[in-house]
Amino acid sequence: MNKKYDYNKFKRNRKAALVGAFWFIREKTHAIGQTAVEFRIRVQKRSQSIIEKEMGDGERES
Repeated sequence: MNKKYDYNKFKRNRKAALVGAFWFIREKTHAIGQTAVEFRIRVQKRSQSIIEKEMGDGERES
């Protein structure tokens, strides 16, 4: 192995890997957060429409 070990190249790659990992984790957690928010909004809308239906049925019955 007569090739000199290029420490700077390793350092660059390590930095790129760390940045990539950080970005990946941030994107994934953001995506999870977004889906959780969207799901919560969807559930609220669904429960709201159910409440409105029940109230509407109650008004029609009386």
